[in-house]
Amino acid sequence: MSNEDTPKVILSTYPTNLMINQPATIRYQTLRKLVTGFEKVGAVASSEKLTEAVFRVLISNEADKTYKDALIQIVPKLVKVLMKGPDADEKTKSRCIQCFIQPLSDFLVGTESSALIKSSAARALIAAYSYLDDDTFKYFLVPVVRGSFTEEDYQETTVVDVVLGIMPRLVESDYGWIARGIEIFYGNETYSYRKEALRMICYLASNKFNKEAMQKYIMKIYLKIPHDKAWIIRREFVRSMEYVIDKIFDEDVDSVYNQYIELTHDEQKQVVAGCIEILPTIIRNERIQYKMKELNFIDTFRKLTTFNDNVDVCLIKIIPYLIKLYPEEEEYFLNLMEKSCDSIEEIMRNTVNIIFKQVFDLAHNKNILLNIFEKLANDQSAGIKSEMRRYICDVLSLDTGRFSDLFRSLVEESNFRVKVSIAQHLPVLRTMSFYDDVLVKLTMSGFFGVREVALKEIENCLKENESKRSILFNQFLTYQKGNCHQRQALAYAFVAVSKGNEEYTTKATPNLILMLDDPISNVRISTLIALGKLHSSSQDVKFALSTLLKNEHDTDVHNIAEQIYARIC
Repeated sequence: MSNEDTPKVILSTYPTNLMINQPATIRYQTLRKLVTGFEKVGAVASSEKLTEAVFRVLISNEADKTYKDALIQIVPKLVKVLMKGPDADEKTKSRCIQCFIQPLSDFLVGTESSALIKSSAARALIAAYSYLDDDTFKYFLVPVVRGSFTEEDYQETTVVDVVLGIMPRLVESDYGWIARGIEIFYGNETYSYRKEALRMICYLASNKFNKEAMQKYIMKIYLKIPHDKAWIIRREFVRSMEYVIDKIFDEDVDSVYNQYIELTHDEQKQVVAGCIEILPTIIRNERIQYKMKELNFIDTFRKLTTFNDNVDVCLIKIIPYLIKLYPEEEEYFLNLMEKSCDSIEEIMRNTVNIIFKQVFDLAHNKNILLNIFEKLANDQSAGIKSEMRRYICDVLSLDTGRFSDLFRSLVEESNFRVKVSIAQHLPVLRTMSFYDDVLVKLTMSGFFGVREVALKEIENCLKENESKRSILFNQFLTYQKGNCHQRQALAYAFVAVSKGNEEYTTKATPNLILMLDDPISNVRISTLIALGKLHSSSQDVKFALSTLLKNEHDTDVHNIAEQIYARIC
């Protein structure tokens, strides 16, 4: 066979070459070209002998599993040709159902089918269903799947995959048999079937059903699951709350919460661990928070903190919520956080780091929080240390003496996130003695994002305190011989400290003119932009610009100079 077989060759040789009595090399070579062959000869021509040959292999008891599995994997593409091809008609669609869809459906529930074939058939049906027209889907595939899913004698866990796979095209009238199938699955003695029922419920809650549908079709079954004799199912119930809790009515949330509390006392540690694990998810639900407050969840929380002799990281995660629910227990929660800072587990210390800002804004007892900050701001983990230091300004205002040295060192460090955080908190530092020095250093930062925030702070600061203008201006002058980043920043600093004030605009202009001779082109560009922002049209500026235009060899600088000259002159 060549790579460019003609329709005549395809129709005359492929059917024979697919037969199981042919050498494996011939069969697999043909299999690799089968989809292209179907597409080349079209739906009508391929629906006869070619489709018949595929069908015979599919139903053969003598074909080896590997070969049959390989054929099943390409069947969806053959379905596409017969159902959606340019020349597809009712006859080709009928042949598609008879030779492809029917055998795949039989594989799902056939007792002689291997697990491999059942799994492949399920995937093939899922891949093929979108190619079926509405009538074929509604009046053939759905009844087949429904029968497989709701008849106890035929139920297989692979059918669940098919039901979930075709779910996007199922409609409300199908909800009844879906619920019936779930109920039958959950009634099975084999726990793996019951687990599949729960998987279906999670999918429906997160993708398909609204609250009304959940209450009508699912909740009766769902509320049985916490009492399942298999601890694995009880644990999976707890995990399923992530998907279900926001898709049910308040009265059902109450029932689920009560079941959850019972499971926190479960004899199996894995179930209790699941209850702890799900807490950060379910506590976001407002009705759950209401029930926690109403039924005094704090007692359960205290019990869970002693589970396995360790405080689980998930319990630390929910502390911000619990402080809101139980403000009178604030010190207890803060002590838990501080104790967790001493954990050898980095994930535990990092969790405290993550919730620190939320708790800091909520709590009244700041002393314990200052201890927490001090520990984690000096943590052995560079990541935790860096993240915690972003909150330096929050703690600095509470205890300047304790944290001033750390603050000054952070201003000097090249950590963008910490520096930008400090810049954003500059307004709360205005009354502190080192404010001017910090503002100037951040304005001269090598990070554009930091400079941008600091420049805005200069403008806001001067609106409140005009006397700062001369102090800042004089400090900026000391950077005229700084590095190239500082000289670039200096140009914009002159604008921020001078704009709107004629006296300081006059002072800044000569300094900017001098900077037009800077050897670094980026500095000259920043200087030109600064002159444009000051709108200075003095003779000195005009002369400096005209001189620059005559002598400048850098194209970018020259283009910007032309724009500024046109605007000013």
